[in-house]
Amino acid sequence: MLYLLYGPNSYLRRKKITQLVETKRVQHPTLRVERFFVDEEGEANRLHEFVVSRDLFGSLYKLAVVDGSAHAQDKSTLMHVLGVAEKDRNIILILNEETRQKSIPVTVADLLKKLEVQEQYFSETLRDKMPSLVFAECKERGIAVEASAVRALCALYGSDTEGVMNEIQKLSFLDEPVSLDLLRRLGGYAQDLVLFEFSRIIFGRTGVRERLGAWERLQLQHTEPHRVFNYCAKVATQRDDVEKIARADISIKSGRLESEQAMLALVLG
Repeated sequence: MLYLLYGPNSYLRRKKITQLVETKRVQHPTLRVERFFVDEEGEANRLHEFVVSRDLFGSLYKLAVVDGSAHAQDKSTLMHVLGVAEKDRNIILILNEETRQKSIPVTVADLLKKLEVQEQYFSETLRDKMPSLVFAECKERGIAVEASAVRALCALYGSDTEGVMNEIQKLSFLDEPVSLDLLRRLGGYAQDLVLFEFSRIIFGRTGVRERLGAWERLQLQHTEPHRVFNYCAKVATQRDDVEKIARADISIKSGRLESEQAMLALVLG
């Protein structure tokens, strides 16, 4: 049985692999599971041995997670293993790749077209969908986290779901809810939180006076205007805000405005 999990979202690919392994373990309690990086020397042969050898402990079912097909050291052995796995229902092979075309060698890709393969693509999470996805993941893991802290970390990490979740997981070891207050107390987040809170005011339903006050506070902290602009460009999600940022970016690149002037124009609405 062959699975091909591919796409830029490594976090969701890994989660899918975990789900598949757990499901197969329930179906086959004696299931043997191993991981192979076939771009490393000797790994393709080790994978082949795992697939074709008889288990001394009596397990009939085996599951192999295979990474590194793009630079497989021994493509012919890998292709042979794929053929064996496709015919043997007791063998489960999961190919874990970033992209289908570039990560899988042409010879392997051609073979996969002829085999029965269950494919699933994992796209990058849209920026405006990230907070709700991460919050749901935290709830599933039993991690106490404030929604505002999730939004701040998502703004910091962009579409890197894995990076956000790893950071929240580490923060959860501090035995207190992951909150904005906690992030403020951890010095490394100070500058990013200032920008996060500024962006919430700029893109929120606030008046000009409040936006100007937030801009003045940033200036008093000597925050570089181009860094503020780049941060706002990264976290803007509403269509009107994205269009304003795009117009301001054109003005900056054409030399009509400096970053500070562009930011002031955004602040004034």
